[in-house]
Amino acid sequence: MSDQEQVLEALEARLRPGATVFCSGGLAEPSGLLELLSAHSELARDVRLVLIRPPGVQLAEIDLPNTTVVCFFQPADLEAGRNVGAIEFLPKQYSQICRYLSETDFDLALGQFGPRADETLSYSLCADFLPLLVDRGVPLIAEVNALLPASIGAASLDRDRCIGILDSRREPARLESASTATAEAIGAQVATLVSDGDCVETGIGSIPDAVLRALQEKNDLGIHSGMISDGVAELVERGVVTGACKTIDRGRVVTGFALGSTGLYEWASSDPAVSFRDVSYTHDTSVLGQIDNFKAVNSAIEVDLFGQVNAETVRGRQLSGIGGALDFMRGAARSRGGTSVVALPATAAKGKVSRIVPRFAPGNLATAARSELDAVATEYGVAQVRDLSVADRARALAEIAAPEFRDELRAAAAEL
Repeated sequence: MSDQEQVLEALEARLRPGATVFCSGGLAEPSGLLELLSAHSELARDVRLVLIRPPGVQLAEIDLPNTTVVCFFQPADLEAGRNVGAIEFLPKQYSQICRYLSETDFDLALGQFGPRADETLSYSLCADFLPLLVDRGVPLIAEVNALLPASIGAASLDRDRCIGILDSRREPARLESASTATAEAIGAQVATLVSDGDCVETGIGSIPDAVLRALQEKNDLGIHSGMISDGVAELVERGVVTGACKTIDRGRVVTGFALGSTGLYEWASSDPAVSFRDVSYTHDTSVLGQIDNFKAVNSAIEVDLFGQVNAETVRGRQLSGIGGALDFMRGAARSRGGTSVVALPATAAKGKVSRIVPRFAPGNLATAARSELDAVATEYGVAQVRDLSVADRARALAEIAAPEFRDELRAAAAEL
């Protein structure tokens, strides 16, 4: 019997109407398994598929017209009534997803692994959520990708833990972010908030990458982040990131997953200083609070003059999800010397729309409350708002908006 036939047999044994299935995302997304399931979509009729798929990391095309997809980020490639039966969006931050996964009864878990020479399986470059299900004993079907590296800093799993294994040979997804003058200017502003010895968290995209490039003259930085990109590897190789001053995990780069170039994957899988941990550790505010001088740097769609942060919605439409930013902001608040920073361009729509706004438009949601924010950075400067009154923070935010919008925002601030 082929591995594909064995997997189909395992799917038939576990799937039934009302069943709940977990599927990993990022580099742990099992594209081959999803494609196989889509080709036999009748097996997933009236099944709930809990899908972890961060924005920008969509791999397999899914065709499950009778399946409900439960997601925590708005899936750009899925549409209810077309390629899936229904979509349920759950507005949860990463630590809450962790709790949801621990409290939900799952009939099956699907994930991708890299092969080790000793015949065990490696979580490879993505250990954020899947270990939480595996450690609970949820039945597991694994896709073992021969091209996914077996990382030194990731845990292993015995093959007999799986009820089915699909062998594959697929190039891991890669992500490149384009540098822009605006992003570089924002990165330079954020760098003024980071001191030698600080521990930094960043996300995915051109602004986080620009922030990392702007830190090249710093010394002995640490990294504790939900994800790492090429910029982290470059800082380690330059000797900027050493982790020497970290109050926990000293000397280690702690992350949930890596996403970037082939060079990043080669480095992250082979450097013993890189530790891949699940979300119950990377996003736990009690853990983050033990890290002195923790600087959480995250992006947003807009910030209002009260200091509320919208990182999810545009014109009332859900574009993303809460993600891990709120966990890191709250972790920074518990850290001695910690700072939560939101970095964003001053404008959108080719300069026609200000991202610093008097109030959010109807339908736009606050991802983070005004009390969560310490500083906001645009290409025009930094507003340190943590200890400012309502009136003073509104004035400070107006001053880092694009010049053509400042008078309007100053007037709005005067009315608060």
